[in-house]
Amino acid sequence: MALKPVTLSSGSNRLESERFSFEEKGDILEGHLVESVRLTKDGNSFMKYVVKTDGGLTSTLGAHQLDQALSQVTPGTYVRITYLGKKKITGGRTVKEFLVEADDENMIKPVTAAEAIAAARVG
Repeated sequence: MALKPVTLSSGSNRLESERFSFEEKGDILEGHLVESVRLTKDGNSFMKYVVKTDGGLTSTLGAHQLDQALSQVTPGTYVRITYLGKKKITGGRTVKEFLVEADDENMIKPVTAAEAIAAARVG
């Protein structure tokens, strides 16, 4: 496997998945990126990412830096997302920081949401 850092640049067929939250520094989500979906709730737009892990389908919600990195990753690519913690920025706010690594030599065939749903139900 050849993981390498991803460089940052300045519905009805939705997959059912376990929810993963990056809470503690060092939390890792690792597997094949299956789907990136833009969702809207109460007028707010955000990204949801679905990753096929050894334990099944797992989803996590985006954050600014995570969205930037994963927008450069092709579905089917093996990724490892490591939560580095929160960083203070101007105005007293904080942002979550991540290390996103992708292995484009370790890919699965990209599938449609319907195909992934069917595969998840089978096993």
